[in-house]
Formats: sequence, C-alpha cells, structure tokens
Amino acid sequence: MIKYFLLSAITFALGFFIQNPETMLTLQFTHYRIYGSIFTFVGIFFAVLFFWHLILYPFYLFKRWRKHHKIVVEQKKHDLLLTVLLALTNQEVEAFPDILKKSQRLYGSNDYIYWMIRCLLLPDEEAFAKMTEFPQTTMGGIRGLFRAANTGGDLQQMRTLLDSMPEKKKKTSWALQAYFQLCVQENDWDNAVIYLKNMKRILTKEDYNKRFAACLFSKGDVSAAYKLDPTNPAIVIGYARANTKKAGKIFKRLWEKTPCWPIYVAYKELLVSQDAKGQQHAIKDLVSSNPHERLSLLAMADVYLNTQMPVEAKKYLDEYLQTYSLTKQVALMQARVERDAWQHEDQAREWEAKAPETEEDETAWHCETCDYKSPTWHAVCPVCHTFNSFK
Repeated sequence: MIKYFLLSAITFALGFFIQNPETMLTLQFTHYRIYGSIFTFVGIFFAVLFFWHLILYPFYLFKRWRKHHKIVVEQKKHDLLLTVLLALTNQEVEAFPDILKKSQRLYGSNDYIYWMIRCLLLPDEEAFAKMTEFPQTTMGGIRGLFRAANTGGDLQQMRTLLDSMPEKKKKTSWALQAYFQLCVQENDWDNAVIYLKNMKRILTKEDYNKRFAACLFSKGDVSAAYKLDPTNPAIVIGYARANTKKAGKIFKRLWEKTPCWPIYVAYKELLVSQDAKGQQHAIKDLVSSNPHERLSLLAMADVYLNTQMPVEAKKYLDEYLQTYSLTKQVALMQARVERDAWQHEDQAREWEAKAPETEEDETAWHCETCDYKSPTWHAVCPVCHTFNSFK
C-alpha cells in the first residue's frame, strides 16, 4: 500500500513541474473536458489504487489475524495430541480428565477427533456410540461397542453391530475375528470353523492349529483335534479317555513337556480298577521325567495317600516344602497324613488351621486372560469370553 502512495506522490510532483505540450493530455466526456499532464493522470491512477488498498486494509489485517490464529490453534492441537500420547504411554491416569477438558475446548463436541481422544483416555459406550456417527471413525466405534458387548455377553448386540457394517468391512481381518468370536460364544462350531479358515492368512500356523483343534474338540471330533494340538490338556484327556490302552503314554508325553494337575486327576480316575501297587507304579512312571517338579511331588503324595500309605506320602510332602511354599492343598494333605499315619488329631487340626491362610494354586483349570478358575474346562471363558484360554 505504501508503494502506491509513493508512486502517486512522485507522479503528481512530475505532473506539477513538467508542464510542456509533450506531456499534456486532453480527455473529453460529453460536456466535460479535462486537460492535464500525463503524470497527473498516472498519479490519479496510483492514488485510486492507494485509497482502494486503504479501504481494504482492515480486511487484510483481519485475514492475517485469522491465519495467525489458525496456526496457533493448529500448534495447540499438535501439542495436545503429543500430551495425549505421553499420558497414555506413562499411564498418567490422574491427568486424563484435564486433558479431556482441553481437547473439548480445542475441538468441540462435534469433532470426531475429540471423541477419538475420549475413547483413548476414558472409553465408555457413549463415546464409542458417538464415534459411529462420523464416517472417519465408524469402524472404531463399532469395534469399541463390540468389545463392550462381548465383555457383557450380549450376543444379540454383537450380532447387530456386525450386521450393521458395510459389506466391504465384513471381509476385513477384524470382522472375521469378531464373527468367529460370536460363533464360538453361540456354540456354532460349524460356522466358527468357516470363519477360522478365512482367518488362516492372518494367523500363525501354531495359533491356527490350536484354534482349529479347540473347535473340533468342542464339536466332538477328539481324534482330529489331538492330531492338530497334542499339547492342550483338555484335548489330551479326552483323547486318552477314548484310548485307555494308550492313556499312560499319551499322558506321559504331555507331562514331560508341561506338568498339569488335571492330567494326573484324569489318569488317576482311569487307574481306579488297579490295585495299590499298580496305581503307584503308573503314577511314578508318569512323573519319571521330572520327579522333583512341584506337581510331580504332589501327584506322588496324593497317590500314596489314596492307597493308604501316608508315611510314604509324607516323604514327598516334606521334599515339596523344602523347595516350595505351603499351599492349601499341601496343608490338607499334611493333615491327612497326621490322622491316617499316627492318629495325631491335634497336629492335623494345626495343619487345617493353616490351610485357609494360603491360596490354592493347584486349581484344575484357569483362564490365562482373566485368571478365572473352574473345576471344568471351558472352550470359552464364562467371565471374559476369551476363546481357548483355559489351561
């Protein structure tokens, strides 16, 4: 704007000082005639430009302010997102509410980024439901609502959410896994196998085989399940019960790799028809590969107690306590030894008094995801609804 002012001033000055015919112009409009220097006309032109820019200058300032303000806001948003990431990484839970308030001021409740931040910091069903209203975050909202429905065991809501997805999204990896999870909760093993086969490309060979084996076992095809996964105790027990003549070898192979108390319990049930020495010999052979392991010692103590040889059982219990801490099961075994071997009722009661103070860590089955404990194996955890998590 200043350059137009200077140009108009210079040209007006030239028009004033240079007054010769060569620099003069005449303009005529109907009844009007203008006679002046060419520099004067140029000066008028620059003066018009100057005043035009002078009029527009406030709008120019406003535009610059808006641009600067936009840059400042974008920087604040960038800093906020960095703060969110740091808070999540460092688990600064106490800072989450303040960060959420700042994000609401910066983005507003009608911006999908605000709801994304809220779902990251303080996830709830309202936030995930709101995310489904924006095209950019629809799938994120559906996934969040699906997890909530899965945790609550709401199969109808899970089905509704999956069916509401666009057809293209139903072929994605997450959708296949979600449909698989729904089928196993509904005990629809045929469709579960179909979805599992479609997931083969996104699973490792080991994970695929373990899932496939659990599905087949749940369907009742124990032999096929055992071929795919001979390391799952539930499958091994089912296969051994169907092949009692090979049960000893079947159980022993798994015990060598992963000692498991349900294996001992199942094998003990198959040995009921044998005499005391036969049972003792069979269990000793079962644990022969790792006789000093915690569960091996308990198995030997238990079989000697069940075959009326408490003194022998005590030897294994004493060896157990030299290495491992006292548990409820061991305390109760010690009480049986005191009663059965020497009729020491007072000592037996002392052991029983210690039992409630300790945790029982030989529970038959437990979920690896939520640690729920159950006397029976479940294909799907009844608490957290995780598939094939019982070990």
